[in-house]
Amino acid sequence: MAQYGSSDGWRGDAACLGTDLVLWSEPGAPSAEAARLCRDCPVRRECVTEDLPARWPAGVRAGLAEDVREPLHAAYVPWRAAIDRRHTALLRQAARTNDRAARGLIRDLAAALVAEADALTGYLVAFVVHADDATYETARLVYLTELAGRLAAEAAAATEATTPAIERTRPALFAAAHQVADLAAPSTPPVPSSLAGAA
Repeated sequence: MAQYGSSDGWRGDAACLGTDLVLWSEPGAPSAEAARLCRDCPVRRECVTEDLPARWPAGVRAGLAEDVREPLHAAYVPWRAAIDRRHTALLRQAARTNDRAARGLIRDLAAALVAEADALTGYLVAFVVHADDATYETARLVYLTELAGRLAAEAAAATEATTPAIERTRPALFAAAHQVADLAAPSTPPVPSSLAGAA
């Protein structure tokens, strides 16, 4: 039996570590066993996060089939590329600045932009995987804190961190997160026919 997973980093805590590779590599909806393992996995958010920039091959990832994950991946890649381009542009701007204090403020802004993007990714992933309330609230607060940090860094550097490309791609990212969260929602048992008409 070929085994799935690696014990490197967070993967050492994955519920799928050492399971039969067939559970995860078959295209289509996850098997009941794969869905159960993923639902209870302590590193499900890390699994989804790793899949965002470089899509996992066909099969199941974090309990989600490839076609369910695809909209989030398709929206994440251009958004993150816009973030990365702006980060690079800010670092170049800092390098061209003769004033040491201004150079430091622009570098701080570049770092704040990436920190906000990472926090937003964590927040959206917590939403997508239907994280427990405490985890979701923590991710939300981290994002809001990093957003405030980026806004303060913009004011200090007197420079905008966001660009039209970032602003244009962000709504698609949110829409994709909602779409995937709806598709990944834990299934609820069907209403018994005896209650179907009861109100």
